[in-house]
Amino acid sequence: MSDQNICSHDEKDFERYVTTKSNLRSPNSRRHCLSRYRIFIRWLKDNKKEITKDAVEEFLYQLSQKRSNNNTLNTYISSLRQLDFYFKDRKIITDAFDGVHSYPKYRPAIIILSQEEVERIIYANTLKKSRSDRLEWHQFILQTFRMFLAYTGCRFDESASLKIKYVDLANNKIIIPADITKNKQSRTLFITEPLVSRLKTLINGRSEDDIVFRNLMGKKMHAQDFSKDLRYAAKLAGVTKRVHPHLFRHTYGTFLYMATEDIGLVQVVLGHKDIKSTMIYIHIAAEFIKHGMFRHPFVRNHVEPKEFIAAIEKTIRNFKLEQDPRFDYLIVKNAINEFTSKLYSSLKHQTQEYYQETNTKIDDLKNVIPQNGDLSSFMEIKKIFSKIVASLVDSDNKKLKLKNFKLNNKRLTIDIINSND
Repeated sequence: MSDQNICSHDEKDFERYVTTKSNLRSPNSRRHCLSRYRIFIRWLKDNKKEITKDAVEEFLYQLSQKRSNNNTLNTYISSLRQLDFYFKDRKIITDAFDGVHSYPKYRPAIIILSQEEVERIIYANTLKKSRSDRLEWHQFILQTFRMFLAYTGCRFDESASLKIKYVDLANNKIIIPADITKNKQSRTLFITEPLVSRLKTLINGRSEDDIVFRNLMGKKMHAQDFSKDLRYAAKLAGVTKRVHPHLFRHTYGTFLYMATEDIGLVQVVLGHKDIKSTMIYIHIAAEFIKHGMFRHPFVRNHVEPKEFIAAIEKTIRNFKLEQDPRFDYLIVKNAINEFTSKLYSSLKHQTQEYYQETNTKIDDLKNVIPQNGDLSSFMEIKKIFSKIVASLVDSDNKKLKLKNFKLNNKRLTIDIINSND
């Protein structure tokens, strides 16, 4: 078959080739390929051109004049390359694509979301005026889907294609099977609350072969529809950054690296075949690189101790424990330790016998907080503390008593007065 009739090839046949024979593994890649292909074919028809070397060159030139960046131009070249493979497979002879090469890639700076922005976007309610039970349920699905992307770092297609049988809520884990991953390798991810409870509500009573996330029609979530809703959610959340599904993945990967400094772990969790793809998550981590190099045995003996202490303190700060109510017990414990230190110093003038006896009681004060951090029995802790304080005396041998023992706004207040006051 010659050049003059290749433009009349069967477009449906090309779609069939891309779906069954191309090296494009993910549905998203195939969708992009077909989208660029249709733009090319429409351009040919609008300009009354055949598929020739000159037409291909003119098409790419016009795209470049529209200020399309190299990465965008490469998506069109990839589609044209698939069209060339298709012609060869169908024994259609043409040199139209000879000499077409990809443009040099560039890595744009990755702008990630903050933790607060992620949470606001997840819970944004994108329902308009109409509020039926069906739409409310769909809103729950959309919010859970956003949370799934944000808390697992999964690709959109992996999440949208996930079946219920791969959700193991008994062990808080998700299996991403090889047939829906980009690199055709399965991986296991672990999840926590509140995602666990939301998924339990979402899949309860449904067939294990159903997909987890469905749209209003009960079908697989469509990328274009979800992206549109996500942009609206970001607007409602007051986020002005360009938000798209893959931004959740970039954000997850960056924070995972910042928390662990383990690029190999990030590669495994995100399912990257090539470590080069994972290296982009070091873009914000110059300090982490420095601290990593400072730990090298040839270097660390020559590094100031304050550098290590600063790195440890920064790592602890990154956990933001002060915002987590599960760690309120640390505030209580630190306040008690500070209080008992003052008590120690006030006993220096007492007799050795009394000092030793009181020391034991003060040590008891330090142990009133359960080791597991449970503050559910805070009143019981206060009661024990009060009892120990009541057994102490001041410098005039007057008994003491507890006036205040209150935990308010992340601050523990302890006041002791003379029992005669």
